[in-house]
Amino acid sequence: MTLVYGAIGMSGLAVGCLFAWQYGSSAQDIYSAAYIVLSLAAGAAFLGLAFWRDARRHVVAAVLCSPVIAAYLFEAYVQTFRPREHSSVEGSAGLAATERDRDRRSRWDVLAELEAGTSPGIVPRYVPFVPPPLRIDGREIVVMSGVANRATLSGNENGYWVTYKSDRFGFRNPDQVWDAPRADIVLLGDSFTFGAEVRDDEHYAYVLRQRHPATINLGYPSSGPLGYLAALTEYGAAKKPKLVLIFFYEGNDAADMVRDFASPVLRKYLTPGFRQDLDRQQGEIELAMLRVISEAKRQFRISPPALERRGFELQRWFKLQELQLRLELPSFYAADRFDRFVDVELMSTIFERIRELAESWQGRAVIVYLPAWRNGRDTERTTRRLERVRAGMIAAAQKADLPVIDTLPAFHRHATPNRLNAGAPNPGGHYSPEGYKLVGEVVLHQLETMNYVSR
Repeated sequence: MTLVYGAIGMSGLAVGCLFAWQYGSSAQDIYSAAYIVLSLAAGAAFLGLAFWRDARRHVVAAVLCSPVIAAYLFEAYVQTFRPREHSSVEGSAGLAATERDRDRRSRWDVLAELEAGTSPGIVPRYVPFVPPPLRIDGREIVVMSGVANRATLSGNENGYWVTYKSDRFGFRNPDQVWDAPRADIVLLGDSFTFGAEVRDDEHYAYVLRQRHPATINLGYPSSGPLGYLAALTEYGAAKKPKLVLIFFYEGNDAADMVRDFASPVLRKYLTPGFRQDLDRQQGEIELAMLRVISEAKRQFRISPPALERRGFELQRWFKLQELQLRLELPSFYAADRFDRFVDVELMSTIFERIRELAESWQGRAVIVYLPAWRNGRDTERTTRRLERVRAGMIAAAQKADLPVIDTLPAFHRHATPNRLNAGAPNPGGHYSPEGYKLVGEVVLHQLETMNYVSR
């Protein structure tokens, strides 16, 4: 048994080190930290048992192993034989009643099927091989969008794979919106504003566009407030929108802002007049992105798509996600992982630059506050962090003299708030179609009340 205990101990230490290497400094949420600490602790404990020459060590080993084995047997049983009837899929406005209705094909399975008739793209920032930033002719280029004029594959949090046709600049819009001499509204934001995980007609950009057709969406996954300023500078300013909406997501925008400030290129957007002229380099950007996507596909042909899918399912099993759900554990989502503080000064500077840009063509700017999912069982620590993000953003908005449309009260008032989020209870989930629609309705109503748009 000494060798067995030693092998288990070394395996635990190896797994703990692997988690520490994978998550690195981003292991700030309690679950990621727990995986690291518990793996290392279990490894150390079993190594200790290997060197403890006492018959009682078998009793200690049984005490340590029994609850772990029971938990994973339960997880395996639930994932294999019992569909998750109270999962995010059910909460997604009834799009899929159980886990069995979910499209379980991997991203690369779907791409392979689409390629039979067309040459599809993929949201480049969803590809693990995309080097941020791109290099074109030896120059460092930070891009704001994806490949232009291409059927593009997005995500699958709501149980179905989402595809869309990108516009002439790689954003998610009907291409004809760029033909209008002046935009009514320009949307700035991250994956929520992009419309992650929902179809074109299930997003708040669609709700706004129904009333204001010349609405241009410059939202894109992984972008942050500094990227919003860059997108407006590069693409939105030429359309002189009457209204600029800055969608601030409380889950990670504060941290993404600090991350982007480390980029020498993005920092330059704080200086009036700086541009990369991305709209004039779309051809070169597209070729560079297609090379990256081609390399990603090549890598995943070496590692079959089925292996990616099995790896995802194994990860769900290893993290005991079904057990977490049934025990109704607190949600430790993006706000717990990233937002340790809010740099009010930097945020207000970015907001001021956006406001100044809008005012330069007699336009207006408004901030829209997007909440992370809250399940009513969040820890006091998590709630404090969210409130710190909220207070910091409001302080920055006031300093920049920008009004705020807060959508959080509407989420709290909703009769079934779980239906508003596609990812509940998994961390970092986007909204369901119902959640996106709610945001659109709240924003439209508030803008009309403020007389910022016509009724």
